[in-house]
Amino acid sequence: MSNSDQLFLPDGGDPKCGWADCDHSKLTESEAARIAVAEQQRNISACKEGQATCDYSQLTPAEAKMLTDAEHKRNYAACLRDYGYCDPSQLTAEETRSIQKGQ
Repeated sequence: MSNSDQLFLPDGGDPKCGWADCDHSKLTESEAARIAVAEQQRNISACKEGQATCDYSQLTPAEAKMLTDAEHKRNYAACLRDYGYCDPSQLTAEETRSIQKGQ
């Protein structure tokens, strides 16, 4: 098995760069690039799932917008169905009117 075959574990972990104690200085340029992508993907997943490990400051503007839009849709659906956490202050005026008409 070559070194590149050994770099990434099936679960997305890395024998050289674990979840908490990654020494990026010991990585090759190629390994560092791959680790950066994996770390970004882990952060996006954490943000999507509402985990405390989410670091919004590491999101690109497009990723932040995607997450904001998804949370807005989730909130609207919760308010509309009266199920789950609903924050009425996050609704647009039109959304508020449509919910009031449905009641």
